[in-house]
Amino acid sequence: MKIFKEKALKSSNGITLIALVITIIVLLILAGISISMLTGDNSILQKATDAKNKSDETQIKEELQLVLLNSRIATNGEFNQEKAIQEIQNLNGANVEPNGNGLKGKYKGYNFTVDENGNLTMGSKVEIPTVDYEVGDFVNYTPNPTQTTYTFYSADSGCEEDQTVNAEGEVFDMCWRVLNINDDGTTDLISSRATREKISFGGAQGYNNGVYLLNEMCAKLYNNSTLGATARCLNIEDIQDHMQNKSIYQNFEEDRYDETWTNIIGKTAYGQIFDYTTNKHYPMQWKNDNAATGESLSRSKITGIATGEESSKLTATQTYWYAKDTTMKSAYSNNIYYELLNLNGFDAFWLASRCVRLNGSMCANFGLSCVFQGGVNDYYGYNCIYFSADFEEHSSLGVCPVITLPSNVIHKIDVPEFWNSGIV
Repeated sequence: MKIFKEKALKSSNGITLIALVITIIVLLILAGISISMLTGDNSILQKATDAKNKSDETQIKEELQLVLLNSRIATNGEFNQEKAIQEIQNLNGANVEPNGNGLKGKYKGYNFTVDENGNLTMGSKVEIPTVDYEVGDFVNYTPNPTQTTYTFYSADSGCEEDQTVNAEGEVFDMCWRVLNINDDGTTDLISSRATREKISFGGAQGYNNGVYLLNEMCAKLYNNSTLGATARCLNIEDIQDHMQNKSIYQNFEEDRYDETWTNIIGKTAYGQIFDYTTNKHYPMQWKNDNAATGESLSRSKITGIATGEESSKLTATQTYWYAKDTTMKSAYSNNIYYELLNLNGFDAFWLASRCVRLNGSMCANFGLSCVFQGGVNDYYGYNCIYFSADFEEHSSLGVCPVITLPSNVIHKIDVPEFWNSGIV
């Protein structure tokens, strides 16, 4: 009986072991099938990724086609290169430039081209490189411009004298920090301080050409073509895009005064429209802007007649808003942006954006936006330089350059020794 039980036990153990081995083999086969379904070129995950990319590309294509259609509407159905560039630039994050008689650019991580007839072709998706830095880090960028001076001619800036900026005294101790890591494989950098040299703008020509001149100055003095780096001036959209509390400007309103500037007669809100029937002069560039949507575009310089006058009434929209430094410190989605975009409250500089202020019933005020000691447009109204009563003012502020370049050509560096809380 004992021998029989031992044999039965051995037989039972043997069967269990074989079953376990078979079970393991079956599980491995199933696991291999599952892994092959989840990975590889024809996997479920890859098909899902391809479907998402195709959906994204279709949506991006539709957005581009819509703005191209808008540009055709404005030009009687004909494709106009300059107008198409202006419309595409209104898309947040879009980069576009002339390509022969057509266009080429990047938007939301995709390359695209537009031929001379306005036909859009989507290109490849841009591969986003891995970087060793994050927003706020200092990086090893050095401008390498073809010229070191830029002249603001009085006829363009509205000032009495020409102004020449010498970048050699500026760039040697400028620090560059990461502002945006874009989804098209590029990175935006911002200077840690504004230029020491102040630029003056005045009157209708200052309003007309200020954005163009500020962007051209930065493009000439702070680029590096070897690295594929372009430069421009900081604008109001750079600030608004990073504001978590957008109601600061969207719901902005200020007191509106009577013709004597002593009595408050109501409020003027951002986006509100007013008519002026007595003082009806305007800068010519204002006619080219579509309220706030076009005020940061570098439109062609006005070189002829600087102003016009409406025959019956001037109808204008308030695009000006202001916020003090204490408000801006808590306005952003991340506190680092106050340090980057407002330069920690230590500098005063122009923004490459036009604006219109309607806080008086006597006349409309036209000017350029600015940052002043951490506040946006908190410059006691002195950034308004032309008035519909046909008189002018002049103001002088620094410039804050922004660089866009391929993400893989720069690297994080230690905080420079001579940099201290954003002041150089």
